[in-house]
Amino acid sequence: MGEKEIIKGNYLEITGSDFGLSSNEVVISLDDFEVIFNLENGKFIEIEESSLLNKSELKKFLSKVGFYDSIGEVKISNNDIHMLFPTVEINKKCNLACKYCFINSNERSNNEIKIEDTVDFIKILKNKFNDIRHINIDFTGSGEPLLSYKKIQKIIDRIDDDFEFNSCTYSFCSNGTIYSKEIKKFIKNNKIHFGISIDGTQKIHDKYRVKADNSKTHSLIMDNKKKYSKKTYGAAVSYALDNPLSESFQFLSNEFDNIAMKPIRYDNNDWNVNNLLVEYEKIYDYLCKETYRNNFNPLKAIMSDEDLFGKFIRRVFLYQINAVRCGASVSKYALSLDKSIYICGAAIGYDEFKIGNLIEGINDSKVEIIRNKLLQKSKCKHCWAKSICAGPCLVNNYQISKNYDMLPENICLLSKSLITKALRLKYYLYKNKPKIYKKVMEISRDNHYK
Repeated sequence: MGEKEIIKGNYLEITGSDFGLSSNEVVISLDDFEVIFNLENGKFIEIEESSLLNKSELKKFLSKVGFYDSIGEVKISNNDIHMLFPTVEINKKCNLACKYCFINSNERSNNEIKIEDTVDFIKILKNKFNDIRHINIDFTGSGEPLLSYKKIQKIIDRIDDDFEFNSCTYSFCSNGTIYSKEIKKFIKNNKIHFGISIDGTQKIHDKYRVKADNSKTHSLIMDNKKKYSKKTYGAAVSYALDNPLSESFQFLSNEFDNIAMKPIRYDNNDWNVNNLLVEYEKIYDYLCKETYRNNFNPLKAIMSDEDLFGKFIRRVFLYQINAVRCGASVSKYALSLDKSIYICGAAIGYDEFKIGNLIEGINDSKVEIIRNKLLQKSKCKHCWAKSICAGPCLVNNYQISKNYDMLPENICLLSKSLITKALRLKYYLYKNKPKIYKKVMEISRDNHYK
């Protein structure tokens, strides 16, 4: 057998030629089974280890199941986009002073988005995409939305009056420190998808998410959560590298229906991912233990939102081939306070991702450039994980290196490790727990649009 490269994350990456396959196939060896990836069409398939021994039969089998079938050229057309998830930067004011916040204190202001600007933004999108079946308008931006909830109410009233959509919903993520009966009524009456930013256990959360006077916020947030509703809301977790993430996840999975965990925005790529890999190994063990005993809540929690690991689990179970990693410049657009339009909410403030404004509309040429970047992923061309991972975040890349074409090694290591864990989960459930496997497949299908 040819040379094997051992990659962090406890798997072997082997060239397809070692098994009589072409150089366009890569075999990932995971304990007692393998996964073959087709680098041309993005397809992947799990096989028993013994199946690799008969090379001629293996190739016949792969041909029979359509492993080599072409999926054709992937193009992004506005006519094929039926769901939109625009972001409106409602304000730049905040009542906290989180230690890792990406907004500088001198950028804060008391300004709020204008109602007419928001209406004009939605008009531009409605004219650009002529078959919108669902739109969710998110008011999460650079500040705390609940400091502007009265303005959000006025915007919602105008949109409901001025537009007719088959389905129109609203959302935002709050820091959870603000509560009143009036706000509770506002959230309930508008059926707002309400998320709370919380970084896990009290110890780790209070280390970073504090008020301007350095006072702690975890207890206040958990008290407010109970006041808003008996229903558990979504949790958005921005974790620092010293976060005992497995402990935080176990705590949050008992408190929230939806959990989305992502690293905080770093301005460099010089951080050690090994501690994070260890934490995710613990999370994987916890998910397996709970799922095996028919407690699907932790798994559901990360599969029903934008959690990185949860997305990979969904994609692996459904054999999804992903052309782009997210909806930036496709189904996601963002309006800033200064009337500029960006490819997504995370891109606000970066000229490289500015694609228009309310006066001139959306620049189709700039959109095409971004879409091509998302599709091409030139530096991911020879990566076996590309059809599941779908490439790194362009905005995060730019934040790290001022170059959205770069490939952050640590993010790649993390993504590959999480994908192999998703593959292991699927295989072992399929082989050993068919009823549980079927249930997890149902959960995956329920959230496939994400």
